[in-house]
Amino acid sequence: RDLLDRYDRLQAVLAATASVPETVLDGTVAAVDGELAVVDTPVGELSGLHGGTVDDEGADDGADGRDADDGADGGAVAVGDAVQVRIGADAVTVNDAANAVDPDATSARNRLAGRVSRIDSGETVSTVRIVVEPVDRGGTDDAAVEVAALITAESIDRLGLAPGDPVSLRWKATATRLVAQVE
Repeated sequence: RDLLDRYDRLQAVLAATASVPETVLDGTVAAVDGELAVVDTPVGELSGLHGGTVDDEGADDGADGRDADDGADGGAVAVGDAVQVRIGADAVTVNDAANAVDPDATSARNRLAGRVSRIDSGETVSTVRIVVEPVDRGGTDDAAVEVAALITAESIDRLGLAPGDPVSLRWKATATRLVAQVE
């Protein structure tokens, strides 16, 4: 019976996860610190969780220099690895750009500035699409990135959000999944 209950809980989690819009960015791992990695993406450096861990001496658990955990989120990553940065729209908070939040007053490591491109209205929850311009890397032609955020209708009204409005986005590194790209 316990196994069936666990299966039902996992099935509910999977169904909920599958229904949440997700932003996926390609990037390259710039640094690894335990379970977290910093990834260089077209919109700048972002932090997220990867599937492996490194011990106190910096050694991985696996004999191949990678963590022995080969879980669903791609296992351990190393500096230079190509990864996907996956951000669930339910993890993103949107702030009015004019009302800056002190970065030291929040646990959210990931911060970007952008403009509302469109609002896909739902009955009580809407998907707000925010365009984030790429970081200028001198000569690269990276395209702007659209980040999705799930926001209640009440919050959209309170913030007065409309297409074209400047906003800032924040989300926790622990809500960001890094998935190693298969070569």
